[in-house]
Amino acid sequence: MERCDRITSLFWFIFGLYITISAYTFGIGSLSNPGPGFIFFLTGNFISILSIIVFVGAEISIKSGEIRPISWEGIRWGKMISVVISLVIYTYLFEKIGYMLSILFLMLYLFKGIEPQKWRTAITSTILTCVMVYVIFVLWLKCQFPRGLLPF
Repeated sequence: MERCDRITSLFWFIFGLYITISAYTFGIGSLSNPGPGFIFFLTGNFISILSIIVFVGAEISIKSGEIRPISWEGIRWGKMISVVISLVIYTYLFEKIGYMLSILFLMLYLFKGIEPQKWRTAITSTILTCVMVYVIFVLWLKCQFPRGLLPF
């Protein structure tokens, strides 16, 4: 497992470095006036830093003799496939019925269908998520989402 971690972390480090260098060519700007490459610059650095952490962790595990075998046990493939299918349906419904209803259905399905919660918890969490999405993306960031069937 650690050998795989070392190889993949090197790949992600190189990929993060590529993103960082590419972002720099777009222009980073400054914190007060970010350029078009600013968020990509941060993302590339973040990927590179995380890959270094994984690489160092793998090296420490190898040196301590604590090597874990690769295990596919315990992976809930049905739930994973169900989440991917629900996200595909969400992207389709996003334009058709609007962002608020589509995210409402998605979150309710995730809270109740994927990781079953009590109805009260699932509905409360779904409503809170929808309100947070609306406040953050529509009111604060002024993003324009398809309204769909609802007037907001």
